[in-house]
Parts: sequence; C-alpha cells; structure tokens
Amino acid sequence: MYVYDFFKSLSLLRKEKMPDINEIPNEEVFIFGSYPIEELDNYPIELSSQNKNYLIYCKLDNIIDLKSFPIDKYLDYIKRLDSENIDLNLYEPIMLESTLMEAILLLDLISSLEENPFFDAVFNIPLSYLDEFLDSHTCEYIEVNERFMGIELIKDIYFSQILYFIKKYVKVKFCTKQEEIVNPISYEEFSSLIRVKINEYQKLDPFKAPISTYTGIENVEYDNLIYQVELLGERQLDKRRKLS
Repeated sequence: MYVYDFFKSLSLLRKEKMPDINEIPNEEVFIFGSYPIEELDNYPIELSSQNKNYLIYCKLDNIIDLKSFPIDKYLDYIKRLDSENIDLNLYEPIMLESTLMEAILLLDLISSLEENPFFDAVFNIPLSYLDEFLDSHTCEYIEVNERFMGIELIKDIYFSQILYFIKKYVKVKFCTKQEEIVNPISYEEFSSLIRVKINEYQKLDPFKAPISTYTGIENVEYDNLIYQVELLGERQLDKRRKLS
C-alpha cells in the first residue's frame, strides 16, 4: 500500500503546514519584487512587521506610495520543502527512471482535476506549460497569468512543491529511510533533472496502457491509481456539465 503511504507523507502540501498564498497582494497592484530589509532603508516604506524580508508593491492608483508585505513565513516554507533530501545513488538507474516517470505523470494527471482530494496544495498548471511558467513573465495558459501575476515568490513555492511531491513519491515507493541518505542531490541538480524529465515525458500518452508499456517495469498498484484518478476526473467533468 505504498500509494496510501505516499499520500499520507505529503504533510507540507496540507493547509495546516502551508502559508496562504492568497494573502499575497495580487489585485490592482504593481509588484517591484522581494527584498531583504537592509535594502529598503532608503525608501519611504512602512514595514508592516518584524520580518527580515518583504514583497514591495504599490496600488495602481498611486504608484509612488510604496507598500510592504512580510514574506518570511513563505521563504521559511520554501526552505522546508527544499530540505526534503533525496539521494539518487541509492536506486538502480532503471528503477529510478521508471519511478520518476510515474511520479511526474501522476502529478500531471492530478493537476488536471477540478478538485483534488489528495492534498491541499493547488497544482493546476499543465506540466507542458511549466518551462514557460518558470522562465517567462507571461504564459499562454491564461490561468497562470491570473493567479501568479509574475510574482517570483509564488513561482518558487509552486516549483518547490512539485519537487517535494516527486521526492516523496520516490522515497516512499522505495521505503527509503532518512539515515540511508548519505549524498543528497543538490536543489539545482534535482530541479534541472526534473525539468528535463518533464519535457521528455510530454511526448508520451501513458494513460492508454499500463505503465509497464513505457517503463518495462510492471506496477499494478500504480496502474490502479491512475485508473481511479482518471475516473475521478471524468466524474468531476460530468458533474460540472450537469450543473451548467
């Protein structure tokens, strides 16, 4: 029952552990960026708390009136996500490759659900748009622009949540114990690897056949999971159609 153990392990994707990104100003505002407090001494800004880092913005109706929003709790959350270590040397390459594929394809499928019953973090950006979302200020996928407004802090949270999800899937599937992790991969290396793998897997249509068709490794529990998530998505779509 590793699938159950996996979903149970995603504590940092549940609302009691996540700061609320909806509190971040993103309507009728112009965002200047995130800054440590020592860089703000020469600007007429009223700092709103004792935080060390702030998002600096202004209202569109008065762009010279600078405002601040404390972001230490968001940066701390990112740090907790990124501190989930993983040592890829522990796994056979073929098993690791197939497991990364499983994790990424599962994430992509969950991101297509209208309602996600598995955890509270919102993954609603199709992975085919991930590079554009991370590297550009705008994106053809309109919901991205409406939700993120070019705020790099929220992009960082979103991508760190993705990496955390994938790390947890790999570690739980292989029953990895913390004391086994000797040479954890760096954030930079792992994030680069995952972006490459996401782009590779975009060329596949894996939900038309068992996962072993693509990986060469049978995983009946995973196939059953994918079937049920797909069925859940179809039911959600049917429900919306009936209400419209």
